[in-house]
Amino acid sequence: FEKLYADVENGNVDVAFVGGPSELTGSLQGNPLVSSEFCAFCAAGHPLAQLRGRVSISDLKKYAWVRNSAAPAIAPHIPRFIGHKKNPIENPRTVTAGSQQQAKDLVLYSNVLGFGPRVTLDSELAAGEIVELDLPIAKQYSVVMEIRRRNVYSAVLDRAFEIAEHYFKNLKTT
Repeated sequence: FEKLYADVENGNVDVAFVGGPSELTGSLQGNPLVSSEFCAFCAAGHPLAQLRGRVSISDLKKYAWVRNSAAPAIAPHIPRFIGHKKNPIENPRTVTAGSQQQAKDLVLYSNVLGFGPRVTLDSELAAGEIVELDLPIAKQYSVVMEIRRRNVYSAVLDRAFEIAEHYFKNLKTT
């Protein structure tokens, strides 16, 4: 994931839409598009999705969590629980995915749990394929940025940014 910043800076990629800092330095320019709250989620058919109300930590311990190895190194794959200094899910089991899409597929088609920015799940949440779990977790946010090199002028890239800005401006998510 961090490689995308270098790829844009080096000219290997013209534009990227990435999670990251809202301020850029050096040869990159960009804009924050949306700030999205992290949420814990599972497939709609998952046993935890059938529970009413808050999910208990003992119920969570029965399942593995997916970890997206392509996500930023600082992105958590397990939530921080309110009122706990350390993770109450001791030695959580994890399944590693190589991409965001693979992580979604693992959640959709197995009993693993996921944790990530809500904006990355908008389609699946709207379709009822994935449900958000009610957990006592600390609020965490990710900022989605559009980035490109400062010294590259392109009507096509300008239009790509306009389309992305319009989409995220009209998106109702936190």
